[in-house]
Amino acid sequence: GASVVLFASGNDSVAVTGTSSNEQGAYSLQAESGQYRLRASFIGMKTVWRDVSLSQDTRLDNIVMLTDTLLAHEVTVTARFIEHKQNGNLYVKIPGNPLAENSDGLQMLYKIPGVWGLNVYGRDIAAIYVNGRKLTMPRQAWSDYLKALDTSMIESYEFKPVAGSELSGDTNGSILYISLVKAPETGAQVTIDLSESYRFKQCVPTTSPSLNMAIGYKKFQSYTFFNYAHFGSNKANTESNRYYFDNLNDTTRYSSLSTKDFSGQNFIIDQSFAYEIDNDNLIEANFNGLIFPNRLTWGHNRTTYNDTGLDFGQYTNDTTLYNDANYGAYAAYTHTIDTLGSRLKASLEYTYLDQSSRQWTERQYTDSLHMLQTRYDYMAHGISPKIDFTFKPRNKISFNTGLQYLYTYRNNNFLQQETGYEDVVKPDNTKESIYSVYGNFIGQWGRLYTQAGIRIEYCDGIYRYKNGAHTSFDEWVFLPSASLQFTENAKLGHTIALHYSTHIFRPYAAYFDPTVYKYSEYTYMVGNVDLKSAYIHSLQLRQTLWNSFNIVLSADWQLRNIETAFTPSPDDARVYTYKPINYGSTGKYQMQLSYGKQILPFWYINGNMSASYKSENSYNYGIQHSWGCNVSIYNQFNLPMGWAISLNAMYTKYERTYNYQADDHYSLSADVSKGFFDERLSLNFGFNNIICNERPIRTIYMDKYTSY
Repeated sequence: GASVVLFASGNDSVAVTGTSSNEQGAYSLQAESGQYRLRASFIGMKTVWRDVSLSQDTRLDNIVMLTDTLLAHEVTVTARFIEHKQNGNLYVKIPGNPLAENSDGLQMLYKIPGVWGLNVYGRDIAAIYVNGRKLTMPRQAWSDYLKALDTSMIESYEFKPVAGSELSGDTNGSILYISLVKAPETGAQVTIDLSESYRFKQCVPTTSPSLNMAIGYKKFQSYTFFNYAHFGSNKANTESNRYYFDNLNDTTRYSSLSTKDFSGQNFIIDQSFAYEIDNDNLIEANFNGLIFPNRLTWGHNRTTYNDTGLDFGQYTNDTTLYNDANYGAYAAYTHTIDTLGSRLKASLEYTYLDQSSRQWTERQYTDSLHMLQTRYDYMAHGISPKIDFTFKPRNKISFNTGLQYLYTYRNNNFLQQETGYEDVVKPDNTKESIYSVYGNFIGQWGRLYTQAGIRIEYCDGIYRYKNGAHTSFDEWVFLPSASLQFTENAKLGHTIALHYSTHIFRPYAAYFDPTVYKYSEYTYMVGNVDLKSAYIHSLQLRQTLWNSFNIVLSADWQLRNIETAFTPSPDDARVYTYKPINYGSTGKYQMQLSYGKQILPFWYINGNMSASYKSENSYNYGIQHSWGCNVSIYNQFNLPMGWAISLNAMYTKYERTYNYQADDHYSLSADVSKGFFDERLSLNFGFNNIICNERPIRTIYMDKYTSY
């Protein structure tokens, strides 16, 4: 009920007594006779103050409280549409949500407190699931997919802050689950979007029309998603500095200025079907494809300073042609066992990748012109059956277990031809099988939620390389996870949560290649058959207040890092051999603050601020310490007649990674959108990097000759 507090007359800071009203609004207070100030307040209502004079058994007139339009709107968003579930996940309902007005699927991710685009509580989203199916397209296409997905087609977002044991061991990050709205029982729902994006100071736009369609007929549902994007000029300038240190601690520098540009187009299609046999049995199927045909990039790199004694050339020009095709298919059967939610799900997933690139490079030296041609062809198949079983013996307790098998076949061919050097040919053919079993226990006692799980994986790989060389790789990994969440006040949205998980970084097939390759006059490369996976331990503590303010402390430790070691030749100090090894560790510690608030009825703001500390123990560069920070603010203004303007501002200071230090980055972008026909047709105009680094600087620290 409402909060009713009695204050001394003339002193509103000293409370004499207080209580809460019952469901009918009645309340009772006891105080000595005299003059007082009474305050009545309730979430979403305007606070009422009244001067009262108390004597024996005083009865006061009814207090009428008016709706606080601004606060009620904010309370509506946080109470009705944003929920921290007992399993630790952040749940956001979309239909009717004021934040979803004039938004596409990507813009919505900038309005949720604690979420910033493809980042949740400071951790990058590692996987996206749509209606229970993993989105298999490459990560670089996720933004295009989400931007073209209209919020009218989305039922909910659910964010898992830290991936658990039910997901593959290399899934390191947070998870986004998207549930689509149920198609009309008999009929269709169609949404068309047209987006035009302009990179500031460039006249060629990126054009991206998309179609979203949900069709229902009795027990059958169909979801169709199609997006086409044409990328115009996307020119970018970068200044690069390389500092070299020899054994005498003398420092030399090589600097260059590069310009890159690209253009191309892509097609995304995603077609899903669902058929409800009855209330307990469901069949689902999906086909999806992502095609990048004839994507061109151009680059020019010019030397601006060089006192290293190494000849990098005066300038380099390169042109690259890419052709990528990614396809996936998915089928699943789900049987619901009882009314408590016990279920059995069997699924089969298939993926196919076909990627190729052709690069032509000319490098001008003082006395000669070198021509370099590179050809890269990559093809991969993957098939993965999975059985998942959830058993709920009673409310608030459940057990989840499953089996998964993943088989991948990859064929990779790399050819490099350069004037004056032998051809570099690196073919590899790999077959890899990963067997997984996992189990989770989930329980709730009052306001305390617990989860504990473990995933066991066995990897069996056979890798074949040039001239018949081959290696094998087999490894067991054990990956525990656990979560605790305590709901301090469900009504106010106060929760505290602790998550722990373990993941791995598995070595690539090329890292095992025992063949010695010569890349240039002073550089050789060889693999390492003794490599093992790197372990990553993640810990996150989160305090959430009012469902909108988050304080997050996180730590990530990567042990047994995979690093490329530079080993000098005993005969010539200029000659180095590159070899991947397991060495050292990396620790990253971060604090993040995030807050989302309705400033005015038409103005919503979501802000994030983080600071991080990183420590690396490297074979090549020793122990390094670095700091980083990020400040980002998203503003949305909902205007009359369906217009909306959003402003996205960001500043980032990157931590150093091994020998690489990126320049500070800042940017300001804007979007203008308009909805028509009850949001069934929407137009969006984007203006990217209105303010940004005109020429960011990257710095690389090297030992003498190690990057020749």
